[in-house]
Amino acid sequence: MRKLIYVALLAVVSFGCEPQIKSFTVQPSSTSCGGSVTLNWRISVGVGEMSADQPVIPSLNPPQPVNNQGSRVEQVSKTTTFKLSLPYGGEQTVTVIVNQPCTCGNDVLTFTGTCFSANQGPTYNTQTAPFNLVAGNLQNLLSDADFPITVSHAGASIPVGAGGGVIGPVPVVPAVGDYTISVPGAVGQKVCADATGPLGGGQAPAPVVHLTVVPQCPP
Repeated sequence: MRKLIYVALLAVVSFGCEPQIKSFTVQPSSTSCGGSVTLNWRISVGVGEMSADQPVIPSLNPPQPVNNQGSRVEQVSKTTTFKLSLPYGGEQTVTVIVNQPCTCGNDVLTFTGTCFSANQGPTYNTQTAPFNLVAGNLQNLLSDADFPITVSHAGASIPVGAGGGVIGPVPVVPAVGDYTISVPGAVGQKVCADATGPLGGGQAPAPVVHLTVVPQCPP
């Protein structure tokens, strides 16, 4: 009899220590294209991870680790379900309804920059592809520059050929968000040497680069 009581108490204690999602909410529960929502959660003990079934900013693909309690703000482009998962099982979901989904099409970003000397590559400004134009994941990037560039976007470094598209596989990232470009190494020095003139003195405007963001639009 004592053994049965001990087993029952052990089961109760073990269950009480198992992580549980105490709350998981999103506000507002509906918005329009590019709207921001706030996620709040509380886990009894331990940590979890959060994911989304649509592209959001900041990205939740792959799922991101979260502490046992907190909040985060996300931008949505279409009706999105967020999921909070625990390492040893258990999950909850919340859904945001986007009443006016974003359109989907190419967007051309114009980069201007500066060559500070002939001994280094150009420095370019940052441009943003907005939700209302490029909803969906990135499919390709097209550059009109006559030199190769490296595009930094959503934590990925993406090589783009001269007057062409992405070299190699395109990373699985949302098309929306901030883009920066660089021209590293000897190529960048050549670009700035040409821009600053034969004497290579002083600073000069860098060549303007147009980058077309091509998203994967749903059928």
